[in-house]
Amino acid sequence: MGVVFCITLLPSQYLVKLLGLALGALYWHAIPVLAAIPPADRARLPPPFSEVPTDGDYAMGLISQRVARGLEIKPRSHRAKSGSAIDTDTKSDISQTGESPAKAAGSVGLSTSVDWKKWGNRIVDTKARSHEVKKLFKDGQWKRPENWLALNPLSPSIALPTGSIEPRLQTYTFPAQYKKASGLITLASDTLFFTPLLSSSAKLMIPLTHVLGVKKTGPMRGLNLRWVQSSQDGATEEREEKFLWVGARNELFARLVAWGGRRWANI
Repeated sequence: MGVVFCITLLPSQYLVKLLGLALGALYWHAIPVLAAIPPADRARLPPPFSEVPTDGDYAMGLISQRVARGLEIKPRSHRAKSGSAIDTDTKSDISQTGESPAKAAGSVGLSTSVDWKKWGNRIVDTKARSHEVKKLFKDGQWKRPENWLALNPLSPSIALPTGSIEPRLQTYTFPAQYKKASGLITLASDTLFFTPLLSSSAKLMIPLTHVLGVKKTGPMRGLNLRWVQSSQDGATEEREEKFLWVGARNELFARLVAWGGRRWANI
C-alpha cells in the first residue's frame, strides 16, 4: 500500500513513462519467451492464479468447518426488532400499493420461513411415542404400571454420576417424500437413513462414503442422490435415489456436500 501511495504522488508525465516502460518490457521480453515455448511444454504451465481459492472453495471450507464442529449452517433470519417497526413498514406498503391491511398482514406472515428442524424433531418424538404405545398393548404389557412411567413426560429421569458424559449420536432429521412414502431423512455422522412414517425401521440406508453425487431437482424442492451399492459377493451397482420433496433441502444439500472436507471440490 505504501508503494501504491508513493506512485500516486508522482506527476502524471512520470506515470505515463513508467506505464510505457512496463508495457514495452512485457512486449519485447515476456511475450517472445512465451511464444518460443512449444505447445506441449506450454500446457504444463499452471494457469495464472490457480492457487487462489474461488468463492465456492472458500464457502465449502467454511461449511465443512461448521459441519465438523456440529454447528448450524443455515443463515440467521433477520427479524424485526419491535412491533412498531412492522406497523410502520406495513402502513408505508399499504400507502404505496393500495392493499388492504388483511392482505398486508398475510404477506408479512407468508414471508416467515418454516422451521423444518423443529417439525422434524416433533415427528421423531411422535413416532417414538406411538411405537412405545404399540408395545404396551402387546402381550398384556399395559397391565404393568412401570411401563406407563416411560410415557409420562414428568417422570424423573435416571441421574448420571457426577462428571460423566452421556454418549449420544448427533443426527439431523428432514421431512421428505421418497417414491410413494412420506417419512424422515436422518443424517448421521457417516450414514443417511430414510424411515417411512408408518414404519419403525429404515427403508433406505446409504453410507456417505458410497455417495457419488447430490443434485437439486424440480420445483418441488426435490433431491437426487447417486451412490454405489455393494452386494455380499463384492459386485457394485450404481443407483440413484430420488426424493420428490425435502424439507430444509438447502441445509441437507450443504451438509452432504461439505461432508468429508474437500472430498467434492468440484460442484
